[in-house]
Amino acid sequence: MDPYDTNENVGTNENAGTNENVGTRLTPAEVEVVLRRAAELSARRRGSDTFAQSVSPELLVQVAGALGIAEHDARRAIFDLLSDRAAEPHTLAYKLYGPARLKAVREVERPAEPTRKLLEELLRDEQGLKLRRKTEASSLWDSVDLLGTMRRALDFAGHYSLLKARSVELRVEDVGYGRSGANLAADVSNQRGEYISMGGILGATLALPLAIAGVDNWLYFLTVIPAFVAPGFGFKLAYKKACGGST
Repeated sequence: MDPYDTNENVGTNENAGTNENVGTRLTPAEVEVVLRRAAELSARRRGSDTFAQSVSPELLVQVAGALGIAEHDARRAIFDLLSDRAAEPHTLAYKLYGPARLKAVREVERPAEPTRKLLEELLRDEQGLKLRRKTEASSLWDSVDLLGTMRRALDFAGHYSLLKARSVELRVEDVGYGRSGANLAADVSNQRGEYISMGGILGATLALPLAIAGVDNWLYFLTVIPAFVAPGFGFKLAYKKACGGST
């Protein structure tokens, strides 16, 4: 063998370099672990001022693309995050009757602008809502007028379920590839408050005579709590049914 022939050595070095590169490449799961750990270290070093370190969604999409994440998946994840950002606090009313902010999220196979126009027409023409505020990304609707109040009071069949909400927020985002994500959030805290009030008033009305009768016969005291709780439970079921119709 010619001692000056280095082809074999070069080939061996190239194979070694290729094997080394393959060994140092990270899987998607490992990339997720590294990014999460790096974010924790960065947040610990920079302090709690997270708003100052915020980034735009477009920059985040570019970074995700450099990591091999499809633009569609990145935009969908951003859309889901923004949809869940305004989480409702778990108050006593939430624990007793459930959430007062109902959300419906759908992905539509059409661009964002036609989808936004179609949904706005449905809210205005079919549900009778009034546009109160509109921005580039979202619009806010409600029914705070005399006609809306009358239609809501006479809607026994439940055709105008969104008309009974305090406010309705519509958000449509472009998620790439000619598709859009639609997020409709209805604030029904007014309905929940009405059901809680009616359940409490009716429960107190039923429990008070039993409490008075318990002065003469202590057995009546055993029925005070069930009499007070039963109407609230019934109105809770009615509220759940009403929320099911809204969604």
